[in-house]
Amino acid sequence: MKIKEELLMELEEQIGIEGLFERLGLKQITRNGSNIYSTCPFHDGADNPTGFSYNTKKGFGYCFTKCHRSYDIFDIVMKTKNSTFPESISYLADLVGVDIDYKFKINKLKDNYDNLDFLKQVRKTNKQSFDVGIEPFDNSVLSTFISRLHTVLRQEGFDDNVRDYFNLGFCTSGYLENRITIPIDSIDGDIVTISGRSILSPIDLEMMNIPKYKIYHSTDKSKTLYNISRALHYIKVSGEVIVVEGFKSVWRLHQWGVKNAVAAMGSTISNQQILLLLRLGVKIIVCGDRDEAGEKLNNEVVEKVKRYSDVAVIDMYKLNVPLKSSISDINKKQYEYLYRSKKEVV
Repeated sequence: MKIKEELLMELEEQIGIEGLFERLGLKQITRNGSNIYSTCPFHDGADNPTGFSYNTKKGFGYCFTKCHRSYDIFDIVMKTKNSTFPESISYLADLVGVDIDYKFKINKLKDNYDNLDFLKQVRKTNKQSFDVGIEPFDNSVLSTFISRLHTVLRQEGFDDNVRDYFNLGFCTSGYLENRITIPIDSIDGDIVTISGRSILSPIDLEMMNIPKYKIYHSTDKSKTLYNISRALHYIKVSGEVIVVEGFKSVWRLHQWGVKNAVAAMGSTISNQQILLLLRLGVKIIVCGDRDEAGEKLNNEVVEKVKRYSDVAVIDMYKLNVPLKSSISDINKKQYEYLYRSKKEVV
């Protein structure tokens, strides 16, 4: 049994989720069936007794107070105790008396990255922070979204677990009306902006001259990486971060149990995004789509990071699949083959 599964089983048997929440300082804890409610443990002024809800069947909690995103038990421990993922594992193991021999692979950032001019500039102004100048997001727009996995995504093979984990929805009015809503996170877990994906077919989009994706208020998404906050502890444990182009590739990898993936949200990668990758201090693996744009992303990432980090490329051209295919268009065995045959950059 995996260590996480063992800890969760022992936790539920010995003290229960409510018992853990009490130890973590959550207030006004109540239960209704499989849902456990409390004040939000993460945000100031969270005196709403249903500001946070944890579903024991799904294994996720949801913040209704500020960030409007999901958290598993390990996320909750890390945020409430301001700890790392390994520290959260150790805390839970000590709590339930599980003896673990668990080695965490956490690499330190290489010292020579200061040679990059843009890194020098950022370090002068904000040496310790991941902040790259992201403006606050107006959470009031979330009231126009409903929690729903649109038929389009179901037809593409995604399920309710993906919807819940990534907080996908559907916009009923306003700027992103009739679009699938995709919250984009910063490294600290706050929503930076919302991307809206059209439900129309590629042919209809072309004929009507409508963009497939729209960003709420045209926010600059180049200052973050999609899924960075959720992937963070999986990245640190694995010692690797997988960089893909789009949202769907992150979702597909999640379905296969690969949770250390982030998306550049396009076929180019900004200096701010490179900064975030390098500050993770882990090996960088890039996998662009099977087209010229995907090759461009692969080459750009390699050229920007190879002097400062271990880097490898997953080449979609190794598969006999249609042009423009991404990870979301292949199956798990094909991905595992690509991962095993990735090219190390030396």
